[in-house]
Amino acid sequence: MKRVISLWFPRLPTDRLARLDPNWRERPGATLASVSGGQRLASVNETAQRAGLYRNLKLADARAILPALQTTPEDIGADKRLLARLASWCDRYTPWVALDDMPDQPGYGLFLDITGCAHLFGGGDQGESRLLDDLVTRLEKLGFACRAGLADTAGAAWAMAHYGTSTRAHRIVAPGGQRQALAELEIAALRLPAEAVETLNRLGLRRIADLYSLP
Repeated sequence: MKRVISLWFPRLPTDRLARLDPNWRERPGATLASVSGGQRLASVNETAQRAGLYRNLKLADARAILPALQTTPEDIGADKRLLARLASWCDRYTPWVALDDMPDQPGYGLFLDITGCAHLFGGGDQGESRLLDDLVTRLEKLGFACRAGLADTAGAAWAMAHYGTSTRAHRIVAPGGQRQALAELEIAALRLPAEAVETLNRLGLRRIADLYSLP
């Protein structure tokens, strides 16, 4: 049975900057994107997030909340090159690693097909858990915030990494258990366009389980 990890780096741009300059970890910071109507926050570090800042917030509004915010223009090319290096680094776990190319979703991600690989970390379910623990722990020690989900399909793994509510850094869905595991997640976990999510929410459909009884 196929088993896939979705690995999500919600703050990759600011983590990259923090590895170059410790101030980017200690002080609130954000990268900026130029859009029609001005500049918006493209990515925020953990300190800025705790202060109430978030992606797509207008820079003027961010400054009103946090005048001491440090900023720099986003560098998508540098972020993508770093993600490619992380993909190569992940080949210690599996030779099958792919970029998660979801431009409308926050953060950067990877997919790892670990089918037949988890036994190298132990027998049974422990192998998967130990593999994920090792993966997430190593990346955190390198200075990267990350979340991971593991399931039979890339979509279910992605949903758990992005929307799973576990207090742990990752969620493991037992083989064949994705229908039950996804039920309580919000509909956005299905990787639908924002317009579709908004329409479904207006119809009162907010959880994935709300869709199960529909044709």
